[in-house]
Amino acid sequence: MATGESHTKAERRRQAGWRYRQMDIGSAIETALWPGSTPPALRSHFHDEDQLVFVSRGCRQFLIGEEQVSVREGLVLYIAAGVVHKSVRVPDVEVECLNVYLRPLSMGCDYCTFDAVPGLIDGGTFDARLLATLIGEMPKRVSSRATCGNGHEPLRDYLIDAKGTIGGLAEDLGWSREGFSRRVSRELGVSPHAFRLLARLNRARNLLRDGMPPASVAAETGFADQSHLTRCFRGVFGTTPGQYRAT
Repeated sequence: MATGESHTKAERRRQAGWRYRQMDIGSAIETALWPGSTPPALRSHFHDEDQLVFVSRGCRQFLIGEEQVSVREGLVLYIAAGVVHKSVRVPDVEVECLNVYLRPLSMGCDYCTFDAVPGLIDGGTFDARLLATLIGEMPKRVSSRATCGNGHEPLRDYLIDAKGTIGGLAEDLGWSREGFSRRVSRELGVSPHAFRLLARLNRARNLLRDGMPPASVAAETGFADQSHLTRCFRGVFGTTPGQYRAT
């Protein structure tokens, strides 16, 4: 097997939880490995990158919109950048899985599942050549199994890019604050405040990936202090800013 990233058994024993690694294979920029036991539930969140979820043992479940999506062994889940989703804990199930984060590929859908490439993952090791092949086949694989996009991208972009209070944003669009909040919650799955917090956490993740110290990241992204950032970051990404930056 041509190995792109490996996580040894010794590493598994030393460190529990999600373990992130930066990489550069095609459009892939990062991986996160869960090496066994039952992964914790994570709060509703989104990523700036497209996400692929590979399950090599057990099963994972996600809530995307109002649909619960199961990813069993041998399947891949694709989630487009900006799509809010929530990882649901499956009790008493041993899970080994790999998340791969990609530069957005603009597949034209929010999410879908498809069959994994045989031999892609072997324990905590994946085949870089097969991963590159799968990424190259993404347009064909996604288009044949896609759940169509819901057309909410302009609203997502507006919340991320616009400045000012939630009430001010609503007024600019000709909505009441309450009506705007209901619309965002209905279409994006979280409140406007929660969505903007998630956008800040994604920016924090990008800054940490570039090597900025967590305390500086907290100040740069508007958190009260490093502890505040850590609490929010761990609840969404399953690791601390310090652990994430060290990868």
